[in-house]
Amino acid sequence: MSDETEAALEKLTEFLYIVPVALLEFDNKGQIFMANPGVTKIFNPFTTTGMVTNIFELLEPQIPEFVKTLADFKGSGTVIDNKRYNLRQPHGNQDELIIEVSVIKQMDGNFYASMNDVTEQTKTL
Repeated sequence: MSDETEAALEKLTEFLYIVPVALLEFDNKGQIFMANPGVTKIFNPFTTTGMVTNIFELLEPQIPEFVKTLADFKGSGTVIDNKRYNLRQPHGNQDELIIEVSVIKQMDGNFYASMNDVTEQTKTL
């Protein structure tokens, strides 16, 4: 790998690490292949292990329509575009987390999603 290519890859990795949005790639069963640290930041309170390995298992109990929408989508393209979902915080915490979600399905059958915590933004409306 050339020094220029290596520097570009390092810059891209740094960008993906610090971007304040959760970015992830997963298959039709919800198994996550790639994710940036934003996924852990947003969803860590919803796990018992601190690890997010399957997005369907994490979200289906609260927003089953998310999983159904992805399962029902045929072909490739935009599946969900900036849709907001409310999630109840676990462990007796009464606060809600509001996430804005976009999902694209590629020809290979994998999904690519961005998920953004918009809880604070909605409080000011």
